[in-house]
Amino acid sequence: MLRRALLGSLAAALFLGASAFAPNGTATGDQQSPVVIEHAIAAKIQPLNIRYPEGLADFLVYNDGHTIKVQPVRPQYTTVYDGKSYSLDQFHFHHPAEHVVAGAPVAPMELHFVNTNPDGTAVVLGVFLDSNGTNAAFSRIMRAAPPNGSKNKVPVRIDPTQLLPKDRHYWMYMGSLTTRDYDQVVRWIVLQTHVPVDQASISRFAELYPNNARGPQPINRRFILSGP
Repeated sequence: MLRRALLGSLAAALFLGASAFAPNGTATGDQQSPVVIEHAIAAKIQPLNIRYPEGLADFLVYNDGHTIKVQPVRPQYTTVYDGKSYSLDQFHFHHPAEHVVAGAPVAPMELHFVNTNPDGTAVVLGVFLDSNGTNAAFSRIMRAAPPNGSKNKVPVRIDPTQLLPKDRHYWMYMGSLTTRDYDQVVRWIVLQTHVPVDQASISRFAELYPNNARGPQPINRRFILSGP
């Protein structure tokens, strides 16, 4: 009952009030992202139901002037949460990581899988990327990444499941997009296990975007849940 009450209050606060956007470019609203992840409440929240088929598939890589984005050519990737299905629109990268885990080093990069529902809400999967290994999908994306100012969309064949950890334990909280207009329509799922990638590919991204991370925002009265 406690868990349902917490989730219910979080959901009501999120979905009944999207963020406003002030003329000076500063988001208003008290559920902004990213946040410092601390004081998480252990809860029996549901296991992740990420329906991303394994295997190589066609994607388009492009530079939108803020980050490198990767868009599926076919709509075959979904995430189901709380009985609702969300389709993968795109995923993109931040350097350094935007979310901060209290008491732990900040990861060199963070990947966001943006999954949306027709009702305007989103589930975003946050994945920390560390520079202590190799990852074929990440390397191919960074080799294909267009330079700043380019409007090209470069085709690549990758397996996006290589960018997800096998361990699906996560933190969950209600928040916002971390780019304009910072809409407060997001259920954040931040994976607790990092994914290893190579430093050369991180450096390639950093040459384009030395720092495209939004700083931590006040947590205010929100809860961060940990599970399953």
